[in-house]
Amino acid sequence: MSSPTSGDAFLLGGSIVSNPRAVKEKINISPQETAVAPNLSVRENLELIARIYGAPPRTARTKTDELISAFHLKETEKQRAKTLSGGMQRRLSIAMALISEPKILFLDEPTLGPVESSGLL
Repeated sequence: MSSPTSGDAFLLGGSIVSNPRAVKEKINISPQETAVAPNLSVRENLELIARIYGAPPRTARTKTDELISAFHLKETEKQRAKTLSGGMQRRLSIAMALISEPKILFLDEPTLGPVESSGLL
């Protein structure tokens, strides 16, 4: 959020000072607090994020299908996110962070709370 006052950092060969946009295209974050739209279904949350990242509808559906399978969300894909357990919401939040296919994913407190027992990690 703040511009660096000195120095530089490089991620995958890209400078955060001279080419921050290129770096941002390669990274994503899954925040500590679950970042899901509570009134959308699991599928709708994933497709929405894919579309925000610029995926056309067909690609958004394909990526969503892949992540639903990879994160074992098939049984809950039609449920509103607010009805999911904390661990399942965390699982969805991490899947949402991966929809953009980042080269680096920053996980803020990935094992906080019930996700430890969810089998995700």
